[in-house]
Amino acid sequence: MTTTKFFLFFSFLVTSSVIHAAAIPIFNQSDWENALSGSVFSKHEFLGSPTSYLADSTDNHMGLVAVTLNGGKGDPGDTGLNGHGFFQSEVDSSGTDALSVEMSFAATYGFALTGLQNDSLSNKTNLDLDEIAISIGLDNWVLSDLLGQVTSDIPFLGFVSDELIDSFSFFHAGLVSSVSRTSEEFFLDGLIVSSSPVTVTEPSGILLFLPGIFFLMMRVKRWKWQSLRYFSAERS
Repeated sequence: MTTTKFFLFFSFLVTSSVIHAAAIPIFNQSDWENALSGSVFSKHEFLGSPTSYLADSTDNHMGLVAVTLNGGKGDPGDTGLNGHGFFQSEVDSSGTDALSVEMSFAATYGFALTGLQNDSLSNKTNLDLDEIAISIGLDNWVLSDLLGQVTSDIPFLGFVSDELIDSFSFFHAGLVSSVSRTSEEFFLDGLIVSSSPVTVTEPSGILLFLPGIFFLMMRVKRWKWQSLRYFSAERS
């Protein structure tokens, strides 16, 4: 591999890791806050009178959060505020009931869900985790895969990204995984958003060294070429 090709290949390896942003799930609130050190956190609680959003409705505003229903023409479920401080919804994967729910907010490097459960008043640990998935950009997670079990509530689930994100979606896990249950309803107690700039670790230091590495390689190549000319002249 020539020096120039090596440089281009090395540059590709470094820069390609920056092209695809990766969101990382974190279940411990302290760890999540430490990962977003220096940030200010804004918590949204789903307070207010009961509301019910329609199928295919967009930008249903709830304070810091806007909710969009994608689909649900057959049955959008009880999607909206339930009047007890929870956001209530469901997801479906097929037919006219097919429904995913997108939640949007100000662009941030991190957000967290609190009190994700089956019921706001009782049986909260009976949430069917293998029915519900979450997507952020190109990344998605089935909740049962994250927790390693099929039923449970999730007191805290945070995400940290190396690029700004401004939304995520709940969708039916059957679209990406094998599903055996039939209860897609969920309740969400709150949403926390990191609301100030955060220093995110990126390979910028390596990129700064690349010109120097390339210059050194070229000097070595030039020295070898000059040495070869010198010895050739001596022999002749």
